[in-house]
Amino acid sequence: MVIYIFSKLQITEIAPALFQYLDWLASCKAEATEYFCSKLGERLPDDWFETIEVYSAEITFTTLEDFGAVITFGESTLPDHVVEFTIDKFTIENDLLIDGMTSSGLELL
Repeated sequence: MVIYIFSKLQITEIAPALFQYLDWLASCKAEATEYFCSKLGERLPDDWFETIEVYSAEITFTTLEDFGAVITFGESTLPDHVVEFTIDKFTIENDLLIDGMTSSGLELL
């Protein structure tokens, strides 16, 4: 995991927001499941969120009001692909599906 904090921010002022964001990222089951279901057009297994294997996470805090993350993970419905979510604050904004050779948005499936 990599956390980028804009140089004008003090770690003491950003720490509470960072801890809150880390907690949300670890528990955003409803948001991730809803987003993924809408892109795939199908229901996911009940344990889908619990089977996610996170490969990398980059969190960026530009200000206390401007932050986001890029999370790259593997999951059970597309086992031969890697998925990357771009998250703006608490909203999944975009995705990328990587199959090892090419990449495309999930909407192309």
